[in-house]
Amino acid sequence: MRGALAVLFLSAAACRRPAPAPRVFTSRVAYAPLVEALHAAGQRESDIITVTQASQLTALTPDRRYKFCLTAQGAFRLSPLAADTRPNEFVHPILADGAPVLTAGALSISMQNGVLTSVTLDPESRAYCTDLGSLSAAVAALRQRGVAPEVLHAAPRAYDCYAAPSR
Repeated sequence: MRGALAVLFLSAAACRRPAPAPRVFTSRVAYAPLVEALHAAGQRESDIITVTQASQLTALTPDRRYKFCLTAQGAFRLSPLAADTRPNEFVHPILADGAPVLTAGALSISMQNGVLTSVTLDPESRAYCTDLGSLSAAVAALRQRGVAPEVLHAAPRAYDCYAAPSR
């Protein structure tokens, strides 16, 4: 009987569907001109922040939006400048080295006494046309880096990629 149960269990496990591959977004804009604009503004790729731990987010200015992307390889890359800073050529394709992403958008933080109380993510990316559902990958990545799940929030601020040109 035990042997039959083991075979049944192993057969059921073998029949399970594999997890679906994550959706990958590709850039709608040419990368080389963006690199030229970045360098012309005196900005460098080496200034991009690769987030490996939650404490790196506390260096951001609270209540300002920062562009981010989660690369297809799982790197969480963040602009060193708030999105409304001018000049700022740290657009999503620059953050991703022109490569496909799992998600891209902006994040903002709130803190109290140096502790993160809120990390809000939105999927606004004109270049990648990400959607609200893609943010689950960013949430998972930030949790892996030590951001407490209760402070993570998604905001439905998406760009209408089909109504306007990309950048």
